[in-house]
Amino acid sequence: MLRKYFVSILTFWCLHSYAQVEEQPVLDRKISITFSKVSLPAAIRQLNKQAKVLFSYNSNIIPKGDKIISSYRNESLRQILDDLFLGANLYYKELNGNILINKRAFNDRVLRGRVVENEEGSPLPFASVFIDNSTLGVPTEVDGTFVINHIPDGTFDLVVSYVGYEPLMVPYTYDPEKADEEIVIELAVATKELESVIVVNYEKPKKRERRDRKLLQRFVTEFLGQGDNSKKCRIVNPQDFQVVELSSPNSYKVTADKPVYIENEALGYRVTFYLDEFTFLNGAQSTKGRAQFEEMEPKSRKQNRQWDNAREKAYRGSLPHFLNSLIEDKLDEQGFQINTVQFDSVTSEYFSTTHYGANLEEVFSLEKIERTNKYLLRTNSDIEVTYKNEYEDSDYVKRFRSKSKHLTYKYTDRKSISRVKLGDNQSLNSDLNNFEISSLQLFQTSVILFNKRETIITYPGNFNDENEVKYLGWWNWGGVSEILPFYYNLSR
Repeated sequence: MLRKYFVSILTFWCLHSYAQVEEQPVLDRKISITFSKVSLPAAIRQLNKQAKVLFSYNSNIIPKGDKIISSYRNESLRQILDDLFLGANLYYKELNGNILINKRAFNDRVLRGRVVENEEGSPLPFASVFIDNSTLGVPTEVDGTFVINHIPDGTFDLVVSYVGYEPLMVPYTYDPEKADEEIVIELAVATKELESVIVVNYEKPKKRERRDRKLLQRFVTEFLGQGDNSKKCRIVNPQDFQVVELSSPNSYKVTADKPVYIENEALGYRVTFYLDEFTFLNGAQSTKGRAQFEEMEPKSRKQNRQWDNAREKAYRGSLPHFLNSLIEDKLDEQGFQINTVQFDSVTSEYFSTTHYGANLEEVFSLEKIERTNKYLLRTNSDIEVTYKNEYEDSDYVKRFRSKSKHLTYKYTDRKSISRVKLGDNQSLNSDLNNFEISSLQLFQTSVILFNKRETIITYPGNFNDENEVKYLGWWNWGGVSEILPFYYNLSR
């Protein structure tokens, strides 16, 4: 009996000790290990075996050049990783007992500021402050102050919002000489103007006309996009939209008083989208707003790799990829071809005026604006952008490729029409009467319509004023489900 008692006590002590080890955070685990002239990938594998910790990372981001010679005795895993990653431009975080390793997008640049109301200067606690189209943002402290670490170099937009106050977008240019200075942002109390609009209450479908219901459903499809990523993308709060029918049933406008929350399982982001206005007018759509990204936590190394691959695919051939290639003078190298187009505002059709690549010097001029990451773009024509490294999805081809009344096969996004773009070894027979256009693999083709012949673009690639351009074609197909943080190209 006494023996059983001692066995029970010993078993309880062992289980209790084991539980304490399990409860200890992985990064605080004490390890003794020696690295004898090994590369960083080899050091990570050695830690994986000896510390029995699973690491998740993309092998392409791990530097392989330097050899590590160091020894640790009863040291925390956190301290060892801090030493190993020093100068490697990497950071790590723990998730469910695993260690995720990612590449830092930026260095240790810091932005400090304070948000106050504009009349009495009182601090606004817990206001939202973030860099537009990025994962970088924080709420303000009780005294209205905020600090954002690892900010990008150059110029970007800072988005500030607070319940009951007008949101504000503040252009900010990083200056090393003024890095320690605090910026003060003043918000004004919101004034709500009454508008004569048709408001659709998404929460009460029985009281909503079928036409309005279809219009809102169509918006969700157009807004998220219709590519493969949109199937894994959802809007969390669709009840917060207001839809307004414009001049015809095919033209409408959508706004939202509250942020739109989007979960993108295809790319691994939660997106808070501050929608100013979405318009679909005569075949051309325009989305005006600001996006804040938050990376989802992958459930496995496999999912992490899937997200990496999906993000890379979303970037290739996108508008940011095109603008970055234009700034870097690598359009041809990156697979882009430019043609000039003419747009007919009466028929909402456009036609290529060049067919095998325009002379870029005759179409564009690009001038860097001093001490900024901005460029002045001058153009004498609207342009058609063909990305020759990827083909359009079969669903897109079936829906938007059609035959014109002149029996020349044309490419149409609703009413927007251009000539078919073929692969290098593809051609069309002169007899097109019975030709099925959807059987062709066609390069991804988009159109940029410029409201002004001079506009500013920023690096990484974005138009500075979204009101000065409109897009037709492939770039409208993906929608919000394809967007990435603006610095994605820098962090790859």
